[in-house]
Amino acid sequence: MRFSLFFLLAICFALSSTAQLKLIQSPASKAFIPQNKLTRSAEVLLSGEVDQNTFTHINIKVFRGTTLISNSKQNLNFINGIATFKQKVYLKTGKYLYSIRYELSGGSTFTHTIDDILVGDVYLIQGQSNAVAASYNPFNTNYYSDYLRSFGTANRTYNTVRSDTFWHPINAINPGREGSVGQWAAVLAKHVLDSFNTPICLLNGAVGGTRIDQHQPNLNNLEDLFTIYGRLLYRVRKANLDSSISGILYFQGESDGGLALKHDTGFTNLYHHWKRDYPGFQKLYVVQVRDGCGNPSLQLREVQRQFEFKLPNCQTVSANGLNNHDNCPLWFCEWV
Repeated sequence: MRFSLFFLLAICFALSSTAQLKLIQSPASKAFIPQNKLTRSAEVLLSGEVDQNTFTHINIKVFRGTTLISNSKQNLNFINGIATFKQKVYLKTGKYLYSIRYELSGGSTFTHTIDDILVGDVYLIQGQSNAVAASYNPFNTNYYSDYLRSFGTANRTYNTVRSDTFWHPINAINPGREGSVGQWAAVLAKHVLDSFNTPICLLNGAVGGTRIDQHQPNLNNLEDLFTIYGRLLYRVRKANLDSSISGILYFQGESDGGLALKHDTGFTNLYHHWKRDYPGFQKLYVVQVRDGCGNPSLQLREVQRQFEFKLPNCQTVSANGLNNHDNCPLWFCEWV
């Protein structure tokens, strides 16, 4: 069951209250806002209430780094002790950290600042251990960046997932933690960031050793936190990103062995669930598993090769030739 619009705003945009200021719609600190690819920017609506009539004005200032790029001053008109305000701001995509400062003035003053906001593209990762991409060797932390972000936790524990509704730096080393995205995802994100000057948000919901049937949703409760599908969907919806996914990257099939027909049916079902729950996602990348890891049959690998011809906006990428551990490839290919 989907949350009401009010509840989504309260969670994703961090409904914030003080004795003076109540933010109804505003990014949280460290929030990631999806860009409009046509304009290379994001339109952000800010709104709230002031409940002390000693204030006469509100200034909403937007900073790109330390540079003031927008300053809007509004009169506060109180009705029954409440004054409302609303303002649109436009944030360009790039290697920028934005801050929004709310300043109340009049008989007294009050300031509230929201820091480290990013604008860019969002990608989801799903699958089994090669999608988890845990660290088997030291990771080059030069692939980390202030402009790469995640939301929630890749932990599988119900209460841990439910309670982590925060933005985090990406974590490429420790699986099952807050911000965990895996090694190849971090490398991919850094390449995209540097190549296209676009910050990246990654959410990884992969679980090692899983079959295609284990990735199906609980149709009675799509956000069932006891399911792989539900945990990722819960995180994406909490972050208010479900309608703004640039791509889904899927790496799974080793555990399906010779069950080619089952994999074909299961993945096709999964694709249609994604189309419903992540409306408008732009691209699906499927990694065709290779011989040796889990003994996937030639028939199963052929099914995966054919996905790009039967599913719209789908591209199959072969895992042959990639570096490996235990006969299973670690996906460090460069994505363009």
